[in-house]
Amino acid sequence: MMEFRRTVAVLIGLAACSLFMVRAQAAQNRKEGKTIVINQRIATSTFFTSNFGFAGTPPGSANLALYSGEGSEGKFTGQGISQSAPTGTCTLPDGSPDGLELKLVGHVASSKFSRTGDLLFERGGPGDLVACLDPRDKLPNGAPNPNFQSFHETGTVLIVGGTGRFAGAQGIETVIQDGSLISPTDANGAFGFSVGSFKATFTVPK
Repeated sequence: MMEFRRTVAVLIGLAACSLFMVRAQAAQNRKEGKTIVINQRIATSTFFTSNFGFAGTPPGSANLALYSGEGSEGKFTGQGISQSAPTGTCTLPDGSPDGLELKLVGHVASSKFSRTGDLLFERGGPGDLVACLDPRDKLPNGAPNPNFQSFHETGTVLIVGGTGRFAGAQGIETVIQDGSLISPTDANGAFGFSVGSFKATFTVPK
């Protein structure tokens, strides 16, 4: 009888220990959250840019962008605003050292995924994105084209929240895009277009 009681006690102890471990693992999972990776294979953006500078800062480029694309979470659309400032020269993708560098000052954007209607929010800070403009673009006759510039942009921005299955999202988004901007002569602004790929990696609470 004593051996039977000892066996039961051991089994109860093991069950309690197992239950504690399951609860501890569940708490850890909730703490760590669920990881989501979104590969936005193709995204196009159109934007308007204008010279802009806060009081006491050099003028830079302020942009209002509308974009759309399709990726691993289906089709999406979005909009964002940003400001960049010139910081010197840079190396273009072909190795030329003659590029004109622009670094991000600030950026916010919101993407809406068509399949679920969920939103994903992002924010960028100083230097998070770097664009290299090509000043060598030519007119058909070979003369420099003052109204057209192509650019290459790379960097990462923060994922800072969302709605639906993206509520509480925290992570990063990697940006790679190429585009161009066209401006009338002596105008304080320009229109632009870009195509790129974006990869967002973030966690949401379980």
